[in-house]
Amino acid sequence: MNTYEEDFNLQKFVVPKVTGFATGSPVIASFFNLLLFSRQTPRVFLFIVNLTSQRLWRTYLKYLLLWITTICVVHFLDLQDDALPKAEGGLLIRNLNQAQLIDFNDFRAAGVVSNPDIDQLDSSIWRIQGLSDGVGQFGGNYSSGDWVRGAVRKGVRIGGIYAFDLSFNNALDWALGFQPTGSDLSAGSLAIRIVNQTSYTVDKLIVGFDLLFRNNEERSTKISLSYGPDDIHFLSIPNAAWVSEDASVDGAWWERKSCEFELDQLVVPSNGSFYCRWQIEDFAGSGRRDEIAIDNVSIQLASTTETVPEPESLVWGIVLAGVLVGAIRARKK
Repeated sequence: MNTYEEDFNLQKFVVPKVTGFATGSPVIASFFNLLLFSRQTPRVFLFIVNLTSQRLWRTYLKYLLLWITTICVVHFLDLQDDALPKAEGGLLIRNLNQAQLIDFNDFRAAGVVSNPDIDQLDSSIWRIQGLSDGVGQFGGNYSSGDWVRGAVRKGVRIGGIYAFDLSFNNALDWALGFQPTGSDLSAGSLAIRIVNQTSYTVDKLIVGFDLLFRNNEERSTKISLSYGPDDIHFLSIPNAAWVSEDASVDGAWWERKSCEFELDQLVVPSNGSFYCRWQIEDFAGSGRRDEIAIDNVSIQLASTTETVPEPESLVWGIVLAGVLVGAIRARKK
């Protein structure tokens, strides 16, 4: 088993932060929810009455104005965020330093759709391009022809997307598979969209996967991995390209390569998206093409520096601390 680990000094990508709601600021909404619906509302009003009864309303008013001013500032920042495009789905990563595994064991090549069944791919996460039966896009629905070649164990020749059965000794093992032909996937690509929902800005991505070739034909295929802050601009990764053999082998079974890469020149804020892409293309030889597959995709978000909560969380912490300190000092006077 070959594991590829590289420490890259690559261009730093800054992914735009995507926050807020289309209908207004979540900060303002939280403020009014606190006042109108919280079980602590009676205590809040009793506290206010207590302050005014002691003729300390000026002190209370000073800290109330500070609170309202801070809310307005945060609301203004949220309005600036509203001008940015909103996250449109993807593989949601909610915890730092915890790998999320996609093993394709339920996939049966029944389509790539936005609301998938267990045997389909989720098009909000995956995008496949290069098929003759339609140009794949994130969020699209593709459920016929090349997109639904089904589940197989033996060799195939018709171009399209397959679920290849790699099971051995009763161990369940399925993979996302491709059969390139002259009109399908030569060239083509598989892309994954990753969304940082950890509430932290992350600067390190660890991606792992198994790459498989079945060398049953005379033309070789090249697979290369790249990454980027959107689904348009991708940067190649050194030593992240693999080629199948061009001379076929009778009765060929799958050759598996286990790969892992650490990408640490990133800036992906909370709710920011990030993309990885496997490019498929002809390499050498002539005639029919080898079958290829991707399995056990692992995505992990991490940080090379001490993690710090998002600014909005810090603002609320400072505001609440200020109000509490002010109330304590007012009671002592």
